[in-house]
Amino acid sequence: MNALTRASLIVAMGLLLGTQAHAEVIYTEGFDDDTAPSDRAGLSNVGWYGHVNVPGDPPEYAKNFSDSTNDPIFQYNGSVGSYGYASLTNYDEVIAWTTEPGSVSTLLLESISFKVKNNIAEDFVRIAVRIGSDWFATDEAYGVTSSSFTLREFEWTTAAAAWRDLTFEPGTALSVASSARTSDLPSGSVDAFGLFIDPNATNAVRFDDFTISATVPEPSTLTLLLGLGGLFAMVAARRR
Repeated sequence: MNALTRASLIVAMGLLLGTQAHAEVIYTEGFDDDTAPSDRAGLSNVGWYGHVNVPGDPPEYAKNFSDSTNDPIFQYNGSVGSYGYASLTNYDEVIAWTTEPGSVSTLLLESISFKVKNNIAEDFVRIAVRIGSDWFATDEAYGVTSSSFTLREFEWTTAAAAWRDLTFEPGTALSVASSARTSDLPSGSVDAFGLFIDPNATNAVRFDDFTISATVPEPSTLTLLLGLGGLFAMVAARRR
């Protein structure tokens, strides 16, 4: 590597270290698709899925209700607003989830938030994510009894104490561990996001404005990264 090339690499690396990035919303779902034929539609209408444990003899685990337009889970469009709705009176655990945001690195996620309104004063809604083939739910549960929706936000972390293992296999199993993990979340990318609802609720939960924020490089940073990649390629070619 000659002196000019070496100097160019040093300058480029210095510029890379000084580049800027910012957090911005990369996905939001308001559950407000007004193209539904009535005031109720399946979660699939907005690109989401819904799975529910159904008690009985025998019970049904993680049953798919993605296209349901009634209990236990559906999307509601009404005069007071649009939101996701889960009825828990005759059902157990619920998970509502989506893959629409795509894969997001655990290193870039900043926060996940949603609005919630319940009929009872209990915290029983957890944020759920999938990394690879494994699911996880936040150790903290959220909820509120109010006539209006209240924002709940999770500041992203992979720390063990913030997460529980979540077992979810559609049609087979849906449950959450009773305590937090003992190791941090695995590295990689989150490719599914959603809400897990504990079975200790006795009425209904309404959820809205599910939002994901992540760190996004400035356009100049992306240009620099492309240029730096080309520079390294040129250096490698010369060395050959």
